[in-house]
Amino acid sequence: MKIYHDTSARKTPEWCWHRGWATGHDSAYGLLMKFAFLNALTARDIARLFTSRKRGARTGLLRSLRFDLRDSKHFDLDAMASAFCTDAKALRDAFLDLRFSDVSDSEGNLKWCEQCLAWGLHMAALQMRAVRRCPLHNVALRDTCFWCERTIPYEFSAALFDKPFCCPHCGADMAAQLKLARSKLRAPSPREGVLIERMNRYVAAFARTVERKGSIPRAIPGLDSLSLSGTDHAHEDAYLEFVGKVVDVLKISDDPQSAPLAGLIALRCGCGSVSTPGTLCEHFSCNGEDDDAFGVDQELGVAFEVYRALRRRFWSELKTHRQCVRSACHQLWRDMRGQKTVVFCPKAAAYMRWRMLWEGCGAPRYLQTRRQAAYYGISGWLHARPAPYPDDWTRERKTWMLSHIFANACLASHDAIERTIDENSDMMCWEGSIESPFVTTHWALSDPASVRSTVLFIPARHRKATAVPNDLPRRAHRAWHVGQVRQIVT
Repeated sequence: MKIYHDTSARKTPEWCWHRGWATGHDSAYGLLMKFAFLNALTARDIARLFTSRKRGARTGLLRSLRFDLRDSKHFDLDAMASAFCTDAKALRDAFLDLRFSDVSDSEGNLKWCEQCLAWGLHMAALQMRAVRRCPLHNVALRDTCFWCERTIPYEFSAALFDKPFCCPHCGADMAAQLKLARSKLRAPSPREGVLIERMNRYVAAFARTVERKGSIPRAIPGLDSLSLSGTDHAHEDAYLEFVGKVVDVLKISDDPQSAPLAGLIALRCGCGSVSTPGTLCEHFSCNGEDDDAFGVDQELGVAFEVYRALRRRFWSELKTHRQCVRSACHQLWRDMRGQKTVVFCPKAAAYMRWRMLWEGCGAPRYLQTRRQAAYYGISGWLHARPAPYPDDWTRERKTWMLSHIFANACLASHDAIERTIDENSDMMCWEGSIESPFVTTHWALSDPASVRSTVLFIPARHRKATAVPNDLPRRAHRAWHVGQVRQIVT
């Protein structure tokens, strides 16, 4: 006689998920919200699935249903990676404590871009205090609900997850496009992925903040402390020297342009301290633009026009050395980055390496062809730092400030390349980090809210002439240059 227990087999619960919804840039908030919305789960259901089983406080977490989303110790990362059909690295990047070294420099309330969150995209780096604008749309981040103007805690709670992507206070919908599109979500483009990764690198650099409270008060009277964000000790003294010069000029005279400027250049904005849309700055006029938008594309356009003007200037200064540039570019067809070669015409080498730096080009031969790819050096310079101007400035004033700061960075990089070639007369190292201006760009802006017109301070150029063999006639110099380039090719 056999007795059978007539019960159905216990089934493992299965959940819905769209692979395209895990973009690789999502925060823990974005991933959990998408999962809760797609499966119509409550906060308690989500907590039972993904709360870490290694912690002794699991029972307490399930009872309270309130814990910080920045801390990965509350979650079972393996269970989340399996449910979201993603790898462990993408999931680790969703948590601030695993992505960045200093979580204390992050916000405890939700910060988001309205255009990104409308499609369900929220990036972990947006919670850092160093980030104030969206890297994809170049708009200011929100930290309060647009309807009730109350903050939303960046935490796992029943009030927040019982209604995914809604304000826990008033119920306002923050992801309307996601709920309409359902599974038809556009994946981030490669360009958008580059912008997000640059933001992550910027946040990591911003966390390396150097604070000095000993020598700064002696260098700048009346200043108790100074924080240098995203820099290192190698550039700290140069920055303090620059700030000290600006303070000295402001103490001497109310008109910085009439005061003696030692190592500084003072530039006054012609549009005054208060500007309204439609009032053009005397330095620039934007043709064909009726609105006051100034996003990433507009910044790239301004920087590109400045770069083209400086490129024409340096090309005209080459004079008889233009043929040296043409011959070197024609023969140097391979990627020269990181290589060490013999020197050739110093003026031609400085011009070529300067263009390679800002155009992001590794093979010199492509400098003489029509450019098809993007100017990665210019784009990298723009996205390696936040916007330098106040948000309420008009387009013309932003153009004026960005153009002068970028032009100063271009000139400083060219001077650095010239000095590097002059100091190494026997061997040339094709390394862009030596003359990279990404860390050493210094500028100061007088108070835009004051009654005086806005003044921009930038360091003066310290140009050193290159060591051109002037003792050689033109034909002999040409023969020497060709011989040196042939040694590199062979």
